[in-house]
Amino acid sequence: MRRKLILLLLAMNVAGVAFWATHRPGPDARVLPDDQVDRSITYSNVLPADYVGPDRCNDCHAKEHKLWLNHPHRRMNQMASAESVEGDFNDAKLEVPHGVITFTHEGDKYLATVERDGQFLRQYQITRTVGTVYQQYYIAKQVKGPEPLDSPLYKEHMLPFGYWRSLNRWLPKAFLDADGAEHLEHGIATTEGVDYVKDIRLYNEDCMNCHNTYPYVYRVFHRKFSGFPFANVSGALGPLSEALKPNVNVKPDVDSFENVRKLLDPSKDLVTLGISCESCHFGGREHAEEEDDIHFAPTSSMVKVTPVVASRPVKGERTDPESVNGICAQCHSGNSPLYPNGASVANSSEALDFVTGACANKMRCVDCHNPHEKGAPEASPPQAKHLATCVKCHTQFQDATAVATHTRHGPDVTCLDCHMPREVMGLDDIVRTHHISKPVEASMVKANSTNACNLCHLDKSVAWTVAELKKGWNQSISVEGVAPDKLNTPMGDIWLHADQPMRLLATRSWAHSPWAKEKLPELIHELDDQEPINRVYALKSVEYVTGKKLDASTYTLQGSPAEREKQIDALLQSLNARSGL
Repeated sequence: MRRKLILLLLAMNVAGVAFWATHRPGPDARVLPDDQVDRSITYSNVLPADYVGPDRCNDCHAKEHKLWLNHPHRRMNQMASAESVEGDFNDAKLEVPHGVITFTHEGDKYLATVERDGQFLRQYQITRTVGTVYQQYYIAKQVKGPEPLDSPLYKEHMLPFGYWRSLNRWLPKAFLDADGAEHLEHGIATTEGVDYVKDIRLYNEDCMNCHNTYPYVYRVFHRKFSGFPFANVSGALGPLSEALKPNVNVKPDVDSFENVRKLLDPSKDLVTLGISCESCHFGGREHAEEEDDIHFAPTSSMVKVTPVVASRPVKGERTDPESVNGICAQCHSGNSPLYPNGASVANSSEALDFVTGACANKMRCVDCHNPHEKGAPEASPPQAKHLATCVKCHTQFQDATAVATHTRHGPDVTCLDCHMPREVMGLDDIVRTHHISKPVEASMVKANSTNACNLCHLDKSVAWTVAELKKGWNQSISVEGVAPDKLNTPMGDIWLHADQPMRLLATRSWAHSPWAKEKLPELIHELDDQEPINRVYALKSVEYVTGKKLDASTYTLQGSPAEREKQIDALLQSLNARSGL
């Protein structure tokens, strides 16, 4: 088990860059030789001077600007204030095994004070917020603590505690994201920021890069943030270095440009805190002052965008999938573990999932998502506009009879349920994958991993699924490599005892299934999962099935394994005695 967890954590670190390593040329290809600088190109939308800010856009695009003001993108990063802070700082307390964190505020001064074993340990002052809708993380500086003053803790970095809004509670970072099994000392869990310090994520090196708008020139040499997965973006080192001298001194070499974010000052080098117009439209000076058409691709005499695949050029037009999807990929290309078919397990990798799926060069992200409007909540029912996007190409399914014949299900089962099933760990619930694919793939069957059919038919085996695919759709899927003892076992039961992502997915899927009450004892057992975030989802699932909240005296998320064992035994006894909680 320990080896599996180590492998999973390694996958989490490399999966987000696996695509770039496979599809992008090496470092030298990012360098545009000086003699290839095309001085005939006078349009520029990548340099700091090319950016005018959202207020200038409002002069002509008032409707879009008004929508943007209420969009979560705008509030992805904010300075800490009464308007931006969503967490409870009214003397709220987060109790952990070896201490307590108290969250307070004095006007717009927000503090997190850590005590360990009853003694003051450290204090953070919150400077910025990250996110608003489901969870809110915080950027902070340590103001008092045991570390020397040159410690990076005294710089802006991510606080190791966050606020889960739908749960109305503070939680350690390990409970907010898949972070591996908790570390125990003498049977008691330890907590980052209380028992140890690690993984100090500095704001200007990490969080700043996807949650704000800044000139594209600072992205060119960083694979993860440059976007445009099926293109190579290259820049002329000498000319770009010279052009940036009024703003930041970057040496004319790849390493310096790749790490330029470390040189940026968030107080002066950002166009805006949060995502604004020019994150997607690039620098708008030429458009605002000269009334030139917007270029939906980085454009400059010193930057070149070359397709990796000749059939997938970046045209820089709003109708071009490679251009629009490449823009979204600047941020929606996060690290994630992968399922066997290459789809992401966790959120923030939607662009990478989409561009490697079946419809990537036929659809744009904006065909389903209006970038100016707040989207539907996670786990919302399918929207008519999403299904309409599918049948624009698959015109044979504009007819309801043809759909019923194809799906062999009722109207409640849509294209999305089979080709974009709910199998991704979102910020508050399980959400749809953006890796558009067949409902069942051989790689998933062989690994006993997720598939669209068994996510609904949890009580059926993979042997049943394969037989139904052959009978109903004449699709042959090999079961070679599937262990005989698992071939005829219900997939939902297999997943409950599989790796971390599948346990989490199975817990939520059973809770929303027709067999939820029957499976309640097993869902209660999942409250003792070794992965903290799995326990959060188990708690949400048990409360959903029973319709009752479990208070801290009934179940403690951060309790020791021994404490949780007693609480779970009591819950099961109560269930047996009353046939329900």
